[in-house]
Amino acid sequence: VKPVLGQEKQKVQAFARGESLRLVCRARTTSMQPYFQLLRGNGSLAVAPQRAEYASHSATFEIGEVAQVGSENYTCAYWRMVSGRQIHSQRSDPLAVTVIERPPPPHIGPAGNYRTFIRGETVEVRCTAPVAPGNSTFLLYQEGTREAIARRWVEAGALSATFNVTGLRYKFAAVHYACGYTAWMWERDVESVRSKSVSIVVEGPLVRPFLYLDGVPRLYEVGEPVKVV
Repeated sequence: VKPVLGQEKQKVQAFARGESLRLVCRARTTSMQPYFQLLRGNGSLAVAPQRAEYASHSATFEIGEVAQVGSENYTCAYWRMVSGRQIHSQRSDPLAVTVIERPPPPHIGPAGNYRTFIRGETVEVRCTAPVAPGNSTFLLYQEGTREAIARRWVEAGALSATFNVTGLRYKFAAVHYACGYTAWMWERDVESVRSKSVSIVVEGPLVRPFLYLDGVPRLYEVGEPVKVV
């Protein structure tokens, strides 16, 4: 009996370039834990075969960061060993997967004219989309993080969002930020390509000076000049 192939959870009409694709191949009936394989439209293996998950008669395949824009059909099948030979099922009905381009990247930069800031200051960072994306969420990322560190929702017609970055540490180095935004495409929010990063240089406050008398301390007469360094 041929298996059934479908998306793991949320059913989406299209995936954006760079997203992960998770497909589930499920056998209708089987008395053993078979092996499953996921096939591309040309018959080649999409990923390595997997054994069925215990007591579920299914296997989940993940294709990380799909890169090819367009539509491709996938099918799956399963097999089990009987008397030393592989007995294969029919292939599932094809599942069409559409991959689309992400919206173009925004621009990021400090809201003011400076890129060097003192420890403890608040920095305003502005993310600007090339075109108004409609109702959208702007996202701010710090270098080395996969998840956004801040989000701002804007109404249709707005081109940009401003983020207040606080807690700058004393590093004498640059902190790098990037941003993105979402656009409504194919009945879902699709995140744009991330912007190029911007460097925010953080420096410590200037060390307080010392004030002292020039020479050996002594008593001075009224009106006598005193030299202070």
